[in-house]
Parts: sequence; structure tokens; C-alpha cells
Amino acid sequence: MTVEQATVDPAKVEATIGKLVGELGVALGTLTATLGWRAGLWQAMAGAGPLTPAELAGRAGTAEAYAREWLKAQAAGGWVAYDPAGGRFTLPDEVAAALAGQRTPLRARVLACLARELHHSWEEANLARAPAVAEEAVALARELDDPATLSFSLLALHDARWRPGSAGERLPVVEEMLALAAAAGDRELLAQARLLRAVALVELGDRGGVADLEEYCRLAGELGHAGARWGALSRRATLAGLGGRLEEARALAEEARRLGRRIGEPDADSVADALLWELGRFDSRRSAAGTDPRPASGDWPAWRAILLAEAGDREAAEAALAGFEPDRYVLRPGVVRSHDPWPLLVTADAVTLAGDGRQRAASYQALRPLAGRHTVLGGFVAYTGAADHYLGLLAAALGRPEEAAAHLRARSSCTSGSAPPPGPPSTASTCSAWRTRRPRRPTSSAARATCGP
Repeated sequence: MTVEQATVDPAKVEATIGKLVGELGVALGTLTATLGWRAGLWQAMAGAGPLTPAELAGRAGTAEAYAREWLKAQAAGGWVAYDPAGGRFTLPDEVAAALAGQRTPLRARVLACLARELHHSWEEANLARAPAVAEEAVALARELDDPATLSFSLLALHDARWRPGSAGERLPVVEEMLALAAAAGDRELLAQARLLRAVALVELGDRGGVADLEEYCRLAGELGHAGARWGALSRRATLAGLGGRLEEARALAEEARRLGRRIGEPDADSVADALLWELGRFDSRRSAAGTDPRPASGDWPAWRAILLAEAGDREAAEAALAGFEPDRYVLRPGVVRSHDPWPLLVTADAVTLAGDGRQRAASYQALRPLAGRHTVLGGFVAYTGAADHYLGLLAAALGRPEEAAAHLRARSSCTSGSAPPPGPPSTASTCSAWRTRRPRRPTSSAARATCGP
């Protein structure tokens, strides 16, 4: 019997959708519904009746062990029924109607979760696939005229489009999220959209992004729950660093780390360490951040080379970079790009200090498309400077003084009032330029009227 042939209680479908929507947050949804959708397990169970793990694996074309563990998880969550006598699992019709191919708000949300999972996997094939999946989610949400689902799907589209230099593409998506959040009175989404717009505007050289970051901190602080308090506190540390108040920023970063650990925030350490690393540019204290600002990246040659060079061991720094291919190794082998340019900037630092000509040329080519733009780490964990700052240092190291001079002149020209290049001799006076003479309240059209390519 197919899902279409089954007699489905509409009230049960509605209840199931409500239950699943509650679970389909950014994290839990990715771990439950999204993985089953990606492997074709939900679709394979729909209308099939009771199945053993082996039978489901055969229908879905996946490994039996994977199907078995997934079924156990879904049974524990109440999404599938389990018959211990026969060792079989059944997908209730109301769950099948909500998930298995129906044009429902939940399907759009599952697609949105899948798009975000694909994008953040860092696998090249997944990164290429993510935008189309997110666009499908957005199109379905528009078709259903469901504003809440549309805003959820737009967040996925924003993430799927996030790559170095993409602020102009992301900004209209964020503007629509802001409009939806304001219309719905959704303060959580409003805060998140403010943060994302802050990133895009600053990348485009618009100081209005700092006002958005301040507003995000206010909104997040008022939300009340622990995760939002951590978000506000960690970004207040960012604002302190942007204002040149380095010791205040460090203290706030450590306070945010402690709060994050208490509440089980998975990014508590990586966010604090990354900001401390960036603050260390100003006073050569990057070693205080440790060598692992992001999980599983402590053996990245770029980290080791910078720390060794700053410790005065140039020979060891050069040895750490021996054989390093900047265009084939972003934080871990085989990963060739990330959603923000931070790994490119750290690589530029490393090869400028201790790399060879080939490495410097490869790093320069990777960063060249960002000339005239500013850079931000992730969801505004830190402001990481004008791309031209790094390009200028690389050009100088390559023995191209005229190009170096042009880049270093351009590093602040796309923002009226100058933008702070990271690292000495920048101080509070240059950092605070972002906070002076704020322009009118930013709009998408104003934000696009920034520096040229």
C-alpha cells in the first residue's frame, strides 16, 4: 500500500509535523531527519510495511549496519514503530505523509537542513550540491506560502551561498530574513539575521555592519536563554577587539568560553580560541591562543609555522611548511575551501613568514579575488582585516614592491574613514575608525554601493 492509498488522519499528520518541526532545529534536525533523507531511508520505508534492517538497507541501497543503527535511533525517538517479536520496524502513515516526498512545510525544512549539512561538510561535491537543495527548499516554502518555513529555508540558502567574497549574494537573502522576522515578531530570527547582515556589510566595507553587530548583541542578550547569552557575550568580545580594547576583548572571550562550557555550547572553545588568535596579531601573542583554534586542525602546518616564526625559530617554521600546498590543504588535507576566508588569511601569514616562492604565489592567487574587500571570521567571531593587507605582504615577499605598495594603499580605501589592517602597528585609533561617523541605517542598495572589485 502506498502513502497515497493509505487513509491518513489529517490531525495526526499535523501533530507529526509539529513534533518533527520541534526536533528539526539546526543541530537535532541534521542528526535525525536529514541523515535519513540523505540516505533515502525515509523514502524507502514509506508504504513498505514492517521491515528488518536488512530489508530496509536493500531497499535504500545502503549498509545494513547503518540502517540498523538509524532505525534504533528513530524508534527511540518515536518516529518508527518497533515489533520486538519479529525484529521489524514500521513507518507510521502520518510520519510517511509528513516526510516521504509530500509537498509539506516539513519537507522544505528537511531540505533546508540537508543543504546546511552539505555545505558545512567541507566536501567539494557536497558544497557544489548544497545551493540547489537550498533553492528547492525556498521554492517549496514560497509555494506553500509559509513565512516561518520560508525564513528557515532562507537561512539554509544563505549558508549554501556562503563562500569568500559572496557578501553581495548573501545580503538580499538576509534582508528578506529580516523582513520576515520583523513581520512575524520572531526575535530569535531577527537577532540571527542582524548578525549575518553585520558580517556581509563589513565584508563590503560598510561600517553599518558594526551597528548591526551591536544590535545583535542587544537582541541576543534580551532573548534570555543561555545560548543567546553566550552569543551576545562572545560577540561583545569581538566588538571590544574591533575597538582596539584588546585586554577587555580577551577577558570577555574567556568569560564567554566559561559560559559556553557550562551550557554545553559546542563552539565555546573554538570561538574563544579563534578570537584570541586574531587578537594576538596586534601584540604577537598568538601563541597564547594555543595551536588548535578549530577542532582537528592543530596539526595544520600554517599554525605551526606561525607559532615557530613568532618564537624566533625561522628554520623550524620553514621545515613545518615543507611540501605544504596552500591550494590543496585548508585546515585538513583534501579540503580546498571553506565558507569564510580565514584559512586563506592564516595561510598567507604563514607563507609570508616562512614559505617559499611557490607557496606565496599560490596563496596570492587564492586571495586575489578578494582585493578591495574586508574579511570576517565566521559569524563575526572576529574582524580579520582588509584582504589587501595580506595581498600586500605576499606581494612584498614575492619581490613585487609596486604591487605591494598598491595593495597596502588600497587596504583602507574602500571604507571611508579607513579600515584597520590586522597586526602591528594597528592600535585602538585605527580599529575605532569603524565605530566613528556611522553612515545612515544600512539598506541592501546602500550596502552594495561600496568599493569596487
